[in-house]
Amino acid sequence: MLIPGYPVLGICGAIAAVVGIGLRGTLAQVDLVEEEFRLVRSRDELQGLVFVDSLTGLANRRALDERLLREWHRPGQQEPIALLMIDVDQFKEFNDRYGHLAGDECLRSLATALLGHGLRAGDFIARFGGEEFAVVAPGTRLPAALALADELRRQVEALAMPHPQGKLGVVTISIGVAAAHATSESGPLDLLNAADRALYRAKQSGRNRVASQDDALANTVRIDGSRYLG
Repeated sequence: MLIPGYPVLGICGAIAAVVGIGLRGTLAQVDLVEEEFRLVRSRDELQGLVFVDSLTGLANRRALDERLLREWHRPGQQEPIALLMIDVDQFKEFNDRYGHLAGDECLRSLATALLGHGLRAGDFIARFGGEEFAVVAPGTRLPAALALADELRRQVEALAMPHPQGKLGVVTISIGVAAAHATSESGPLDLLNAADRALYRAKQSGRNRVASQDDALANTVRIDGSRYLG
């Protein structure tokens, strides 16, 4: 309508209208992209929480199972996979003496100590459940895994958290260690059972100890239904 009488003003108005429509469309598109980004981030955060132990902040049992399975079937895996099963000695007595809130704080302190000492970049630590933790150490032979386990044991002992019913008057841990080459004839469950059996031996031997597979079975694993003592 303006173009016949005021051509310059009319053309400028038309250009402004086109620019405005385009700008509005662009802003709407930006809003859609930002919303999609927020949804993806929220989904990723929720998926991440599925694999995190809410008490300690470590990976949980589900994450451990998936990591073990992934390491077992990793292409070109040549070195053995080591697994450390860690249990807090006489933790029930600790809870009975100090209460469950103190027990939770004890587990958080242990998680920090275990995570911060001795582990390499490729090692993976998780809360297995209750007062149990586990460490997956890919590419680690049994002697090196035993050395790592004893380092973790000594670090926890050095925390000197009081435990009157404990063997040394402080909180201690026992660790069972197993290592195996991934084969088609066995699986992660075999390694888990071997480490669990070694933990049972550490408990039976007096606690605050590291134990491994039987020397005769140092390079193999087997299924064993035994459970450790508390």
